[in-house]
Amino acid sequence: MSLSIGSIAFDTIENVHGKRERIVGGSLTYYAYAASLFENPKLVGVVGEDFPQEIIEEMEERGIDTRGIVREKGKTFFWAGKYSDDFLERETISTELNVFEQFDPKIPDFYKDENNVFLANIAPSLQEKVMEQLGENKFYVMDTMNLWINIDREGLEKVIRKADGIILNDEEARMLTGKSYIYDAAKALKEYGVKFVLIKKGENGSMLYFNNKFTVIPPYPVETVIDPTGAGDSYGGAFMGFLEEAEEINEKTLKRAMVYGTIVSSFTIEDFGTERLKKLTRKEFEKRFKDYAEMLNFNI
Repeated sequence: MSLSIGSIAFDTIENVHGKRERIVGGSLTYYAYAASLFENPKLVGVVGEDFPQEIIEEMEERGIDTRGIVREKGKTFFWAGKYSDDFLERETISTELNVFEQFDPKIPDFYKDENNVFLANIAPSLQEKVMEQLGENKFYVMDTMNLWINIDREGLEKVIRKADGIILNDEEARMLTGKSYIYDAAKALKEYGVKFVLIKKGENGSMLYFNNKFTVIPPYPVETVIDPTGAGDSYGGAFMGFLEEAEEINEKTLKRAMVYGTIVSSFTIEDFGTERLKKLTRKEFEKRFKDYAEMLNFNI
């Protein structure tokens, strides 16, 4: 089973479709619900005293291993944001780190045998702490964001050099490498020593750079986008979830994992927060996977 370390939060989200206050979010939450379609992901995170126990129980009912989630005195991480009507811009209204500000991830002994590790969007210093606890003989895939590129580029670059793969969006790839052409950015990221670079391009799909070759796949066409929050995190969850099912990690399995990420993230954006992911079934996924393959007219 995969192991993931990230944030659990309450989100207030406002967009053209309405407003939802204090719904469950955070990179780890989206990752977990997406990955749980294919495996039983193990989580390391922190919540406050205000986090409902029934949400933890809901996760466990989905096969998510929550034993690594600790409850600390204080309030859970909170974020509030507002999207433009076309979803191309997002304004952060409020960020309250609360218990997440002092988050010091401790990997339980019963998680240390897991081979596939996803370092979700947290500070590079925390990602490095996880690597130090688990050692070198793991398959590390990491995420990041523009905040860490701006305030801790040195620490971020240090973590990338230790990772096997990096998943980030096109804006972050350009910012981190200084390359305006996305294919040049992918090549520059590969020079850090990672085995693969996966760049998410939103409504333009995603791109993989592996073994000096590019693979580009389109998004699944969703007629009405309700909320894009967490789409990238759920992409990562489905991506890693498939790799847990795969016997080995190679060009073919990485490509299929991209499709898994694409399909699951297309469900995420159909409702606010994690609401669609919570209800998503493997049967629904398989149907959309088949529709996607037929749409592209190729066999995976």
